[in-house]
Amino acid sequence: MEMLVLDFTLPHSFLMRKEVYEYISRKTWDPIIEWRICRISWKQFAIFQSDKEFYEKVSPVFWWMKYLVPFPTLCPEERQRRRMLFRNETTLYKRVCDHSKKPIISIYKPDSEYQVYDQNYWWSDELDATQYWMEFDTDFMTQFSLLSKRVPHCSLYSFGNTNSEYSNFAINAKNCYLLFWWWDNEDCLYCDIISWWNNNVDTHLIFDSEYCYECINIKRCYNCFYTYNAENCSNCLYVEESYWCQDCIMCFGLSNKQYYFLNEFVWKEKIEELRKDKDYLKQLLQNYQEKYQLLISHKPRPAFHVVNSENSWWEGIYDSKNCFNWFNINNWEDSKHISFLHNIVSSQDIDYASPYWANYSYNWCSCTWTCNSIGNFLSIKNDKIFYCMLCHNSQHLFWCVWLKNKSYCIYNKQYTKEEYEQLVPQLITRMQENDQWWEFLDPSLSPFGYNETVAQEYHPLTKEEALEKWYSWQDKEYPINVPEWITTLPAQELPHFADDVDDDIVHVAILCSVSWKPFRFLKQELAYYRKHNISLPRKHPDVRHKERLAKRTWRELHVRNCDATWEQILSVHPQDAQFKVYSENAYRQEVFW
Repeated sequence: MEMLVLDFTLPHSFLMRKEVYEYISRKTWDPIIEWRICRISWKQFAIFQSDKEFYEKVSPVFWWMKYLVPFPTLCPEERQRRRMLFRNETTLYKRVCDHSKKPIISIYKPDSEYQVYDQNYWWSDELDATQYWMEFDTDFMTQFSLLSKRVPHCSLYSFGNTNSEYSNFAINAKNCYLLFWWWDNEDCLYCDIISWWNNNVDTHLIFDSEYCYECINIKRCYNCFYTYNAENCSNCLYVEESYWCQDCIMCFGLSNKQYYFLNEFVWKEKIEELRKDKDYLKQLLQNYQEKYQLLISHKPRPAFHVVNSENSWWEGIYDSKNCFNWFNINNWEDSKHISFLHNIVSSQDIDYASPYWANYSYNWCSCTWTCNSIGNFLSIKNDKIFYCMLCHNSQHLFWCVWLKNKSYCIYNKQYTKEEYEQLVPQLITRMQENDQWWEFLDPSLSPFGYNETVAQEYHPLTKEEALEKWYSWQDKEYPINVPEWITTLPAQELPHFADDVDDDIVHVAILCSVSWKPFRFLKQELAYYRKHNISLPRKHPDVRHKERLAKRTWRELHVRNCDATWEQILSVHPQDAQFKVYSENAYRQEVFW
């Protein structure tokens, strides 16, 4: 469970190019009013007229005076990097609870300088974090750092779960293991960014889907294996860019098809024959891999995946309007620089706000049910809170940590409404003088090394690059103590299928064929592999996770020409891509008509 450090080749961090800003400005009739140079990346970025209006709209008012949010000095990509380096999803450690001294699983390393409590105790009402209050002074970051180290932190951030102790950022999960981010799942293993369904294994970015294995970016699919960028498909295998398909194998760019193999219709008996061999997954790759690669090399790809959306650009946007810049969002409107969100209105610079709404907010991460707020991390059901961490069911907070059901507090100290409204403007004025009144929390306040966080998954850096930017880095090894009575087995010596091992394999530590880190199988995992004739994995779950990330459509926009109409379009694929790229309309005509 300790952190796995491997040298995977991930795409470089993306940056919005000047021509992309200009293209969006023309298409949205939203003029660029100022060009700025990011003080970290030294890249140009644009301020739109709509940005100016948004900053004015979300600026707080105290005593009839509005304290304007200034234009940022960091480009959108660096702003997101800063937010993401506070979020550790998948790097887990064994340690002890600082309250009960009992063993727990935590996102905080064993020798962390932060106090860490078991989830159940941390969420209980036994403690009141106002006992850790501090008087404010002029050094906001130093004081906030001291406060956050005095206040206990939660071992993992999950709630409403049953038999899912090894899941993080998970809500209402049942019988799940190593499930990371999102809600309402049952019997899911080794998945991240998954919601609303059951019995999935080794997946990334899937919704409303069941009995899926090694899938990426799918919606409303059933019993699909190795399927990517698909919707409403069932009983499909090695299928990409396809919609409303059934019983298809090794197909690309199809819609409303059944019994297709290599994009050609075959009789049902042929599909059954291909699946008849117990080792059909391996046989398909051995016998048809070259034909499949030749097929997909001639098929066009969509410029990006935007569905049922208006005036919206980038990757994975659904049911949205007037939105651009960033990815994997659903049902949002009039917003920018957003990722992994549902139900957002008039907000900017926000990451991870699902499953519930957030409105009129700016520059925060991992919050939900939150409105009219700026600069927060991991806070739930709040209104008008500023620069807070781990605060819940509260309103009117400033620079607070782990407050619940509170109002009118500064550095965890309780004030009257009148005192609060007099003091906060003074603090904002001091922050303005120090150019802090707009930015997210300073990177030095993150409890994690850069490579422990999702920042490394979306904006990867080497250790040298991270340290050069003054981010911390975690490369300390924590030994994995496998008990002497547990047998170890190199993954290469595993039988191919789960049917060829007995149930005692769950008591054996398997040594990963890539990292040599030990991992084990669960009983429900073996049952899944046996039911679907899936060969036993030979790689550690962390290795499999990183390999899935490397297969994603990368999040970088390019101005290019559609290969069907030659009109100028935006796409996640550059002009020199080794395949055809079509605009949304041209792709729909190609695939759906």
